[in-house]
Amino acid sequence: MSAIHQTEFVPYSPEQMFGLVADVDAYPSFLPWCVGASQVAYGEDRVRATLKVAKGKIGYTFTTDNVLALGKRIEMRLANGPFKRLHGTWRFDPMPTGCRVTLDMEFEFTNRLVAAALSPLFKAMTSQLVASFRHRAQAIYG
Repeated sequence: MSAIHQTEFVPYSPEQMFGLVADVDAYPSFLPWCVGASQVAYGEDRVRATLKVAKGKIGYTFTTDNVLALGKRIEMRLANGPFKRLHGTWRFDPMPTGCRVTLDMEFEFTNRLVAAALSPLFKAMTSQLVASFRHRAQAIYG
């Protein structure tokens, strides 16, 4: 099982950063590896999100069920895709002049062959996620 932990202070409110991460439909406009995205709400605080990711000729689609705690947290669990396990949590902690954004994610691909093919793409994709959302916030909020 692989794990990712990223944390970064940003000069934006937890609500602003939460809004950017929760807006799955916008991902293809600013995440270069995301070539498709959709989400369907099913309840006040639940969303099913599907992402299509690709780099060159390598790509895959996966779906997560997400539980939203408005302005505070987004918890993701695998619904389907090339993973045996995928679980992640975004946290948005208020600070005096902004917020701390934290992403914790654990994942395991279904088998070694799939892992060999897709793990480099997934690690490259997730290694800069928090920074990507910081850049998005700068572009939108200044």
